[in-house]
Amino acid sequence: MKQFDRVRSSSSKPFWRQLLARLLKLPPIENGVVVHRDIAIPMSDGEILYADHFAPKSDATYPTILIRSPWGRSWGGAPFSLLYRYVAHRFAERGFHLLLQDTHKRPWRNSDHPMSLSHEVKDGRDTLDWLATQPWFNGELGLWGASYLGYVQWAALAAEVPELKKVAVFPVTTATNWSTVLHPDGIPAVDTLFRLQYLTGMPDGSIFKRIKHLNQQETAITNATNQTPLISAAHSLPIADGVNFVKALEECDVQSPFWQAIDLSSTLMKSDAEVCLVAGWYDVFLREQLADYQVLRGAGKQPNLTIGPWHHTDRALGDFVLPESLAWFEGHLREKTERLPTKPVRVFMMGCDEWRELDDWPPPTTSQHIYLCAEQKLSTEPPGSQEEPDRYVYDPAAPTPTIGGAVLSPKAGRQDNRELEERKDILCYTSQVFDADLAIMGEPELVLYVRSTNEHTDFFGRLCDVYPDGRSLNVTDGLIRIKPPDIEPEADGSLRITFRLWPTAYSFAQGNCLRLQVASGAHPRWNRNLGTGEEPLDGVEMASANQTVYHDEDRQSYLKLPVYRASN
Repeated sequence: MKQFDRVRSSSSKPFWRQLLARLLKLPPIENGVVVHRDIAIPMSDGEILYADHFAPKSDATYPTILIRSPWGRSWGGAPFSLLYRYVAHRFAERGFHLLLQDTHKRPWRNSDHPMSLSHEVKDGRDTLDWLATQPWFNGELGLWGASYLGYVQWAALAAEVPELKKVAVFPVTTATNWSTVLHPDGIPAVDTLFRLQYLTGMPDGSIFKRIKHLNQQETAITNATNQTPLISAAHSLPIADGVNFVKALEECDVQSPFWQAIDLSSTLMKSDAEVCLVAGWYDVFLREQLADYQVLRGAGKQPNLTIGPWHHTDRALGDFVLPESLAWFEGHLREKTERLPTKPVRVFMMGCDEWRELDDWPPPTTSQHIYLCAEQKLSTEPPGSQEEPDRYVYDPAAPTPTIGGAVLSPKAGRQDNRELEERKDILCYTSQVFDADLAIMGEPELVLYVRSTNEHTDFFGRLCDVYPDGRSLNVTDGLIRIKPPDIEPEADGSLRITFRLWPTAYSFAQGNCLRLQVASGAHPRWNRNLGTGEEPLDGVEMASANQTVYHDEDRQSYLKLPVYRASN
């Protein structure tokens, strides 16, 4: 077998690369790069996975960074493959061997599991075994990548790995447990599931076909999310070999053997790798990635954690990750520690747009109650005894949409919600103008006294920052699904529901207002509740719900905010 099919070489310091390094705030280029293409790496089951080796053009000994990717290594996998080739060159120019390897692209022949995650532990171990035999490998290893490329980092370390001198990992916007990412709060995350299915179903061949496929994404996703039954909608989208998101949609039980087979959370404490987790406040993996952080901390380890203002496909996230990951690997694999973080946790405080360095997450906070009151106001004072409740009608045939937030849509993250707030199926409670900044950090909690004409219904809450010019930018949100007999009714027949919003760090500025949206849908981030109790996959019948939100002396609905002060 021919190991190297093609070899390409680059000079060490061309002008444009030096300019690029300055623009991206990268360390200086140290050397040229030699690229060995199409290296055949045998797996223990007889399969062959191919890789490209980006080697420093030098006789010195260097650490190795491994990137395992499902997106290919050439123009046929554009645009993602070109991104990773670009990253590979940047690492190799700065004194790292970079191995960019394919993951499987077809169903795993000896597995009943239709998602390709199921074999990454074995493939990762086989790759590390092969790597240990290479003459250029010095026993110092880094693992790099986001999303699926982050999951395979944990997979490679989940098995018994070869003895290594040093290991450092840099998982970005990913998690060891995907079940609750795809079924948050026990509800199918339709936007996430359908977009992942559409992207993995991208056609092979020319880059023009792939660009056309990407350009048609929004139309295809919109058409699918508006269909019933949900399972038929999933089948209307392309299905890729080996990554069957239709099956992932069907498996609603997050504790089922299907999900347990690919849950790596119990393996986190096996490795002594230096870990830097990078998350985004509007990323679909946020809660699960913070759960990974807590597992590592509970095992007595001290991972680094960085949380920025990003969503999953945010370009600003990519600009941040490359220089930060280079600093991480230089510090832990090459003993160049001057650019390592001074504290283990860094979070971006949105609103004031400043970084905060912390000793741990979550930091100490104090609780503050903000009450829902008459005339859809928020107040630090409890409501009066005679306040009338607020009402709205939720119609699943025209479900309340989600705008921004933690979705894979290009319009994720912070967005102006004014158009959404004009709908009649949403209540908006607004505070007075703040006379001083209010900073929160952690998970806000929402307590509501409600009543619905449907036994099966949802309630959604979202915090927004309202600016003097009227902009209402979403901060964080959450949803709870109600079905009998989950919640015991109060004596008057109302329900007291409590649910946490997603973690955040936000400073509401003096002169701004806090707004709470209350609705019964955020489709397609959470699949709409049809109101009939039918299974979400097969249901087609719909029932509108008359919703009531109480706020009086006996039924106090309120927000519980984790208020952060530097002296906490």
